[in-house]
Amino acid sequence: LKATEFLDTPPSQTHPAGLYQGPAGTRALNVAADYTPVPVQRWPSGATLLGDAQTQSFPFAGLLLGLALILIALDLFVALGTAGRLPRPGKQVAAALIMVGLTGLLVPFDAIAQSNDTLSEEERILEAALELHFGYVITGHAETDKRAREGMETLSLTVAQRTSVTPEAPHGIDLETAPLELYPLIYFAVPEGLAPLSNSAISRLNTYIRTGGALVIDTRNGSSLGVDSDFSGLQTLLEGLDAPALAPVPKDHVLTRSFYLLDEFQGRYANRRLWIEASTITPGERRGDGVSGLFVGDADWASAWAGDDRGRALYGVDGGNQAREYALRFGINLVMHVLTGNYKEDQVHLPILLERLGEAPPEDRSPQFPDDLPIDEDVDTPNRSLRDILNGLRPKPDTNNEPDE
Repeated sequence: LKATEFLDTPPSQTHPAGLYQGPAGTRALNVAADYTPVPVQRWPSGATLLGDAQTQSFPFAGLLLGLALILIALDLFVALGTAGRLPRPGKQVAAALIMVGLTGLLVPFDAIAQSNDTLSEEERILEAALELHFGYVITGHAETDKRAREGMETLSLTVAQRTSVTPEAPHGIDLETAPLELYPLIYFAVPEGLAPLSNSAISRLNTYIRTGGALVIDTRNGSSLGVDSDFSGLQTLLEGLDAPALAPVPKDHVLTRSFYLLDEFQGRYANRRLWIEASTITPGERRGDGVSGLFVGDADWASAWAGDDRGRALYGVDGGNQAREYALRFGINLVMHVLTGNYKEDQVHLPILLERLGEAPPEDRSPQFPDDLPIDEDVDTPNRSLRDILNGLRPKPDTNNEPDE
């Protein structure tokens, strides 16, 4: 079915109703294309409305397996007790078990973990200066800020688990007052209808980008068909931002291989483009370490990254768990690219760099493997001892006694 004929094609036996996938994304051929759905205006008082990305899946495999093991162990103890093979516990043992159980119940959860939100502003600044923290912008929109925090927390934890980088918990930052220069990467999830930033916030963002910071702007509206992004709202929101010319990330960009090998930048939405500074794509126009100071997209990466304390997704992702894994891999690539620059690309061009420095290795420096080692052809190789082999590898004495000219 051609894309140009999709809108005018009715469902039939040749083209049944369903989802059709192509280079521009997934589109639905509906049976009732002319039907206008009537939204529900009044919901029951006890109903809780969830967004389309807030559906959660709870795997019961681990829970049921653990319950089965407990029942097997319980059955084993009952059988041993019935057969008289278990010693009768004394009063001291029973009292100790009761105390252990009560101690576990009395330990407050607040004593186990402490959120960064309880820290004062001075403590947060000191913590950000001494340790590695990523930041996310506090917008005042509760749901957006919650997703940004959950996404950055999971990303920081995943980076610490899979790489040698050990970031601490992310900080929610206020663009008006926070020391932006202490955060190498700031994630800005833009809620719908956000008021334009103040002149002070724009000035601070300009300084942050010019001095080497990385600002990731996510409009989170990538649910539209196709790969084209609509950033028209950013022009009003970020009026005054000294934004350079942007271009889509090419397939051979260093961001696609800074840690994992990727061919797309998966988020909650699939097949979305990521835009970066155009000057960082052309080697001759790069400045500094070649890392873009501005990343703009609409794939809603924070919702794809967000996970609970067991690593399970908190929000639905186009493509399921596998797509979420690729979203986490993109987040790791982004972090490694921001922290290390374009060193991966320098490694690819290492022979050319050495040649320009005049330190190119000799043309023939291939290692000698056992098949390439010189041997004495006069000796029967299968019957040679280790001593004979070592003697054969020694340089032969010069039998030419003629004096040098």
